[in-house]
Amino acid sequence: MTIIKRQATLRVLIPTLAGVTIAGVPESFANTTGKRAVLEEVVVTARRRSENLQETPVAVSAISGDDMREQGLTTTADLTRSVPSLQIGKASTTQIFIRGIGERTGFSRVDPGVGVYLNGLYIPRVDGQLFDTVNLKAVQVLRGPQGSLFGKNTTGGAMLLTLQEPAEERSGFIEGGIGSFELLQGKVGFSLPLSDSLRASWVLAGINDEGFLEDKATGEHFSSNNRQSFIAQLQWDASESITNDSFLYYGKIDEKRPGRSCEMIDENALLVKGLQVAWPGDTNPGDLSAFRENCEKNPPSLIEKGELSLGKNPQADYEYQGLTLGNSTAWAITDDYGLKLILGIQDAVEKPNQVSDSDGGPADFLETSSVDDSDRRTYSAELQFNGSALDSHLNYTTGLYWLKESITDSLMTFTSLLGFDALVLAQLGLGQYPDAPPLLGTLPVVGALAGPVALSQFQLNNEARGAYFQGSYDFTNNLQWTLGIRYTEEERATDLVYTGADMAAISAVISAHPLFGPAVPGVTDGLHPFLGPWALDPVQIAMDLFPDNDSDGVPDFPLDHAAATRQSAGITFYETSPMTSLAYVLPEAWLDDSWINSAMVYGTWSNGFKSGFFEPRGADGLVFIKPERVENIELGFKIDAFERSVRVNGALYQMRYDNIQLIQVDTDSENNLAVTMDNAGAATIEGVELEATWLPLPGMMINAAFSYNAYDFTQFSDRDLLALAVTGEKVEIDRTDESFPVVPETTFFLGAQYDFETGFGTLTPRFDMNYKSDIYYGIDNKAWLAYQRDKELAGTPAFVTVNARLMWRSPQGGTTVTAYLRNVTDEVYPEGGSATAETLGNKIITPGAPRAWGLEFRREFY
Repeated sequence: MTIIKRQATLRVLIPTLAGVTIAGVPESFANTTGKRAVLEEVVVTARRRSENLQETPVAVSAISGDDMREQGLTTTADLTRSVPSLQIGKASTTQIFIRGIGERTGFSRVDPGVGVYLNGLYIPRVDGQLFDTVNLKAVQVLRGPQGSLFGKNTTGGAMLLTLQEPAEERSGFIEGGIGSFELLQGKVGFSLPLSDSLRASWVLAGINDEGFLEDKATGEHFSSNNRQSFIAQLQWDASESITNDSFLYYGKIDEKRPGRSCEMIDENALLVKGLQVAWPGDTNPGDLSAFRENCEKNPPSLIEKGELSLGKNPQADYEYQGLTLGNSTAWAITDDYGLKLILGIQDAVEKPNQVSDSDGGPADFLETSSVDDSDRRTYSAELQFNGSALDSHLNYTTGLYWLKESITDSLMTFTSLLGFDALVLAQLGLGQYPDAPPLLGTLPVVGALAGPVALSQFQLNNEARGAYFQGSYDFTNNLQWTLGIRYTEEERATDLVYTGADMAAISAVISAHPLFGPAVPGVTDGLHPFLGPWALDPVQIAMDLFPDNDSDGVPDFPLDHAAATRQSAGITFYETSPMTSLAYVLPEAWLDDSWINSAMVYGTWSNGFKSGFFEPRGADGLVFIKPERVENIELGFKIDAFERSVRVNGALYQMRYDNIQLIQVDTDSENNLAVTMDNAGAATIEGVELEATWLPLPGMMINAAFSYNAYDFTQFSDRDLLALAVTGEKVEIDRTDESFPVVPETTFFLGAQYDFETGFGTLTPRFDMNYKSDIYYGIDNKAWLAYQRDKELAGTPAFVTVNARLMWRSPQGGTTVTAYLRNVTDEVYPEGGSATAETLGNKIITPGAPRAWGLEFRREFY
């Protein structure tokens, strides 16, 4: 069927996009011709209008909610197994990447690189982006920058989540499940027609498990799940041409943060033996070991046994509540023109929690935490107009968009007091790299080089306005040209209140102890001589003067509220994001008597940008971080073959990635160390993606996905922090040889299932295998050098995970019982991590779940 004919058929669906059908894998091979299985047509909305997937010139993967359930994809994060170039991990925060582009930190001031939409409503913060598959009808993953239609923060791509609309007949379902680690989960839903024109539905869901890691000393569990969700929907056919859809989504999280392992990868790091730094527990300055020993209390070998050691107050609780209200009104003005208005309100609260634990062990050495509730409020409105003109040769979408966002947030950084041997201080004072002092040391000196605590409190106000147009013109029945452009204005305002440590008060407390002398002004500011031997553990004695009386995980160092500084900054971005593509559907006459049933090839040029922001950097206050920009050139094809029993879609692309926002370790103008965001110049990404589905027999399905992305920095420089700390010399380091962190270069997925018809129902065994190549987790240059020597020093080697399921479906089809094994081979694999060889010398990995079993039950009522 030609592009024009297909679009003429689909155009009537424009006003009711909430009811778009995404044909799924099990349903897709249920259709047969004689004894041959046939793939059904998949309808997607990747271009804001309903189109056949095989004639849409976008690299998009589509999967139905039913298929996600049958494949055991319980959250959208599970899509990373089967969607090419999609990487979703959950370390201290959710990390979503497409083609290597995403966001690693989860800081509220940093926008995501992958846009997530729920029923057309943009979800701006990563905390609320990972939905359990509570009531999803379909998920579409659009790969590559989507700036012209979907706007800012879609540099990597977009995920479109569509809720299952209320049914026209009374119906309902109930689900339950048990499994490893005391898993209990349940879901109940009901759909009710209130009148001929009004339908309602609701779904209530919950999941709870104790987590797969246990601290044997305290009995506390980590990496747990405890989430509840509620969705209510109302669909009203106001007239033959006007439909109104509204939904309420409420989600609550109250669970334990993921545990982590820790390994030392370079004891010559800046804050270990590079500056000969003593931490609490160090009693021999000639053989400093406290930092290493603390890290190694959580080695990978312990984590593999399901155990860890995080101490008496690990700050592992994570609580989040979010409420989203969305309303969509669609008006089919004529058969050729449709208008749609999408309104949304989002309100969320994140409770205080630990953002990072850089020391990796039970001791409180280096932590970052939020200390106040983070309140987020978002309002948005979008007006879309879809139309057709020029005798249906031109089909277009145009619209206006507005978003206003307000966020309050806080960040407390804590560093333990430190110790130095007097000989080390003397060498540092002369600008020399220090040597290890004698085993028993000389005079211990204890205190803080900079404030041990600092509190940053933010008020963020963002407002974005956009106008867009994208139109597709059919030159012939087979040749289509698409042109799109979006103009965005975005205002970002940041108010920062920065409160540092009260160094005078801290110094007074230390000086009052009989074993500490006063600091020498101008010589050892903030550092106090210890009038005893190193064997007494002087740094721990000093730390004990500041107990954590409020049990918030941070020692009670006084803050200097009187000297708190306030800084405000604002900027307005003006961005234009164009795109164009040319698509050609091969004429049916060309394909006669061939094994190909339909084929399309396309070429696309597209652009996107991710907002800049203001980053606190110690004494320098707010520093502007430039917006990211991505330019993509892509060639793709989509083929149905062998009497539509095989579908193969692929893309080949090259992307230029500028002003990359990366987390780095840097210094402010006073040479204070800080973990901060910065721009990393430019890079290119060259890659290939393939997706294939094969129906060799009725009831049998095999699908596969492959992606390869070559990441190449073209501009990336840094500074040698050890040289800066010791000599004050600014030595530039070229980091262009590095790979992208967090994301693998190669992924491969293979899945297979078969329906066995029996006299007591249908049995469907399913097998999934997922391969990911080695992953680099470094933050600084020395981590990359370590990774080059041995991938396990600053990353993880390639790994394969295998899942198996066996589902029984009743003869009537309304009941299913499923038994499953996840991670059948008990593979050790990461969910996320970081490696900082230059400053801390350690690698911290958040482990993925080990082998787990489960039983699930579902009953549908009509």
